[in-house]
Amino acid sequence: LIQMQDIITQNEENAYLYAEYARNLRNRGRFDDAMQVYSLIAGMFPDLAGIRCDMAYEYFYNGQLNKSLQYLDSALSKKDVDQTTSTNAASLYSDFGYYD
Repeated sequence: LIQMQDIITQNEENAYLYAEYARNLRNRGRFDDAMQVYSLIAGMFPDLAGIRCDMAYEYFYNGQLNKSLQYLDSALSKKDVDQTTSTNAASLYSDFGYYD
């Protein structure tokens, strides 16, 4: 991913394509490796809220609730938050019991 960074960052949709690689690692029981890939992608797209929201879900379902909230709050602090990310974030906040 690092070697292809210039190509990847030309289109935000590529972030979600490469996030599939992280999900595949997680599915194979390699959670820490998956989160490293997610972190790399998040670094390539520092303003993309959706990737941080995806990371929040990953941490939530892995039982790392503090990290989940950290990434969830980070996602919503971005300037442009798309509708899907807003909806997903609201759902995850409600899973935490934060209904406001």
